[in-house]
Amino acid sequence: MVKGISRSEARFEEYLSRLFGVLGHKDREEPLRAYLVGLCLPGDRKSIEPMAARVDPRHVRARHQSLHHFVSNAAWDDGATTDHDAESILESFSEDATQEEIKGFIRDLNEDEQASLVALAWIGRGSFAPEELDEALSTARAERTNRTEDYLLGMPLLPDYLEEGLDRLGYSVEDAEDGSF
Repeated sequence: MVKGISRSEARFEEYLSRLFGVLGHKDREEPLRAYLVGLCLPGDRKSIEPMAARVDPRHVRARHQSLHHFVSNAAWDDGATTDHDAESILESFSEDATQEEIKGFIRDLNEDEQASLVALAWIGRGSFAPEELDEALSTARAERTNRTEDYLLGMPLLPDYLEEGLDRLGYSVEDAEDGSF
């Protein structure tokens, strides 16, 4: 792993490198990266314009045009990908008892505990810095609009965000498991 990047960023880069191999043109790599980052960033609207604003707020018009061109002129070589590639990043757990158990666990947390879990994920994702924990908690409480368990499990990299959040706050997963906070 490259020093200075999180595990989730390293996994994302590994996934991107596999996709880059099927793009056909090197100049399509940056628009693909921007498009996937836009999909992963928070925001209810996953259409091109709001994604462009989140990915490159200083150059929204140019990024919008680049993303639109990338999506509308996508000539993919589907034969170069495998089922494993798709499943490694986007897995379907519609019938997974573990997912229901996790949802139940989150649902059973009180509102402060749920807000803390959301804030931890946001810190791990980089939306807030560790020193902004109080602001992250306040925002999590104030912006709670849908079920917390659905919101959190809708984050494709949730386990990585939680682990990274713990790390950024000076804790390890082992500390959390042992209750050594």
